[in-house]
Amino acid sequence: MQTMLRLITLFLIILSSWVCERGTEMTPETLKRTPETPKMTLEMIEKQIIGHSVETRFSRWTFLAEEPREIVILRSDYDWNTAKLEIRMKTSGKSWSRGKEAFGRLRLHYKWHDGQGAEREYWDLWSVENLDFKLN
Repeated sequence: MQTMLRLITLFLIILSSWVCERGTEMTPETLKRTPETPKMTLEMIEKQIIGHSVETRFSRWTFLAEEPREIVILRSDYDWNTAKLEIRMKTSGKSWSRGKEAFGRLRLHYKWHDGQGAEREYWDLWSVENLDFKLN
């Protein structure tokens, strides 16, 4: 019985020292990232999605600046330097798509860029995943 208690105590000591060490090994980027880092807004999404594209059932939809968009944020998951947002979007193309509409859910993948100075810190949209976005 005493041997078992000694082993458990030793295990807990090793585990707690490992946890303490892991806390001090954080990179400068993770140390700088705080819960106060701004969350994504609809305005940020509308601006950053321009130029990105997604595959739909029969074609590829590229988001253009002049398209009207209706966006609703359904879910958001923020980590220290990444974020995933699930949105519902409705948009319509102009000349090239003859007024077609596209709508559905998209998952947006963001990375946090930690520059020098507040004006260089920002969320960068690096991937758009089609969940059920389609042409009408």
